[in-house]
Amino acid sequence: MSTQEEWSQNTNTQKNGNRKNNTDTSSSFMTDSIRTDERKLFKVISAYDSPQLWYDPKNGAFSYPDSIPKSMDYSAPLGVQDSSEKPQKDVLETKNLGLVASPQTKIELFRQRYDVIRQRIQRNDAHLRETPMGNTWNGKILIDSVSSLKGREGQEFAIFGMISQLEEGVYYVEDKDGSIKLNFSNTNLENEEDIGIITENSFVIVEGILNDDTFIVQSLMQPPPETQAKSKYAFQGIDFFGGPKLPYDQATLKAIEGLDDNGAIVFLSDIWLDRQQVLDSLKKLFSGFSSSRLPLAFVLMGDFSSIPYLPGSNSISKYQENMSKLVSIITEFPDITKQCHFVIVPGPNDPWGMGALPYPPLPKFLTDRFKSRIPRSNFTTNPCRIRFCTQEIVVFRDDLIKKMRRNSVLWPKGVDNLFETKVVKTLINQSHLSPLPIRVRPVFWGYDHALRIYPSPDLLVLADKFESYNVFYNETLAINPGSFSTNGFKFHVYLPATKTFQIR
Repeated sequence: MSTQEEWSQNTNTQKNGNRKNNTDTSSSFMTDSIRTDERKLFKVISAYDSPQLWYDPKNGAFSYPDSIPKSMDYSAPLGVQDSSEKPQKDVLETKNLGLVASPQTKIELFRQRYDVIRQRIQRNDAHLRETPMGNTWNGKILIDSVSSLKGREGQEFAIFGMISQLEEGVYYVEDKDGSIKLNFSNTNLENEEDIGIITENSFVIVEGILNDDTFIVQSLMQPPPETQAKSKYAFQGIDFFGGPKLPYDQATLKAIEGLDDNGAIVFLSDIWLDRQQVLDSLKKLFSGFSSSRLPLAFVLMGDFSSIPYLPGSNSISKYQENMSKLVSIITEFPDITKQCHFVIVPGPNDPWGMGALPYPPLPKFLTDRFKSRIPRSNFTTNPCRIRFCTQEIVVFRDDLIKKMRRNSVLWPKGVDNLFETKVVKTLINQSHLSPLPIRVRPVFWGYDHALRIYPSPDLLVLADKFESYNVFYNETLAINPGSFSTNGFKFHVYLPATKTFQIR
């Protein structure tokens, strides 16, 4: 049975089953006056449009950065300003910072990563709790600041902070009060599958003993995660995700989301349009969907050429030619052309990423014909976000597995076959898509908030050249469709009604 026949059979089966299960829900919430084309509830949010919310530890609340004091202490570790200082009258004008930002913004980048995770830890009753003294306690572990360790040789401590390499080959842990050298010679990582991947500039809780101004690390752990529901409950009324407000309440959106006819979202990555076999497989794919139930959307992720883009070469003319071929294939299927959303996400080797995250959309002269022929097309950033009814989806195309393995500070023994699980856990625990040194994975400082994954999304798409996978962690489903061009033309189909997926 072909991929397309399988899809047709599966979707028809599910459609019949869902019709019975959703009758009561639909009749309760959906009347003729509010029945809608669910395709209008599918919204794409670029990195440039994601809410720029910063956490203020003094007030325990998120706010926009125009309320953050302009005067900051450049000498403070992590760029964290002393909370005892009075706010200045001038404020930091950082709304819509663009691609050029001040050094102060880089300082705030790390401070915000630190503060977002720290407030999450303080709220985690199962692990750690804030005390009136400002420390964190769960009856067993007291989280101390680096500055409080001075003169307390031989005692055991736990510190929350960022792993840094302040000297060549020497690692430190930094918090807002200072830094201390780490010694990993006695650290036991064997069989600690939940540790994730510890990289430079990631945040950890380290436990150990102070010895001669060096912290002898006995164990370390990732910050505990927090579910989306708990995060949203803690900050009710805050829209972390962004996008236009939908015209219905949550109950109605949930009912629409569960309808049997709201289709699916198809994810493909590494679509090499310069390969005829890839074009043939795309045509077969669209033909299969055209003859069965139309999906809600196709999310097409780069790279869109097997040859990386090189400035000054003839790559641009080739890209234009290949995009035209893609348009020609899609428009052979009128229903798909008119009704389906197409979300186009650039890959790391497409024009012109500039090497730093977030990558901008593909340039206009490559996309004009596509947009004119396919009305529901959206050329967006990498990463980007998608909201469908109540569901929040984050899409990111990067070869994370390779980068994070290569830049691991410590790697537990005996777990080399758990790359994908460890990457997913690390990203969710760090509340960030790229917990790597900026020199390794450059980030536009003014848009670091667009890489934040807090609260955790419903679906996290981590498109990678690594073999396809799926991991469910902390109530988030993470999937990698793998490379369409090199992995047997496989792709993932996500079913919003059931929050499940299929590999095709």
